[in-house]
Amino acid sequence: MKKRIIWSLALVCAMCAFSRIGSAQKQDSVVLFGPTGSHLLEICSEPPVAAGDVVPIERLAKGAWNNGMCVGYIAGINDNEMAQVATGKRGLYCLPPGVDMAQMAKVVRKYLEENPAKLHLPGGILVVSALEQAFPCH
Repeated sequence: MKKRIIWSLALVCAMCAFSRIGSAQKQDSVVLFGPTGSHLLEICSEPPVAAGDVVPIERLAKGAWNNGMCVGYIAGINDNEMAQVATGKRGLYCLPPGVDMAQMAKVVRKYLEENPAKLHLPGGILVVSALEQAFPCH
């Protein structure tokens, strides 16, 4: 069930990203298909809601959306990296057995919090940097 939810969120993220194709204003413009580090940190820092908490429905919906976008975005970056590895390219990072998406999200959030000077960079670059630092290939 969790894998199906993660795949669904990744698909939604991809659809949102690709819906902006062609939005560049000039030929020398760069079109980002994902968040900057600042935005990624914001969506990955949504406080959790525990069972039994009484919260406004708006907070619950925002939290679910942000957590889904955070995990889905990181999953998409990771899937791309794993696809590169599957085609014979050397991986930029090597996840040990047992690492799940929640752990990867914590690693990325910690990296973003500890590197505020990089938050203007594209989120995808920062996700790879965080995972590369936390899970280097030996």
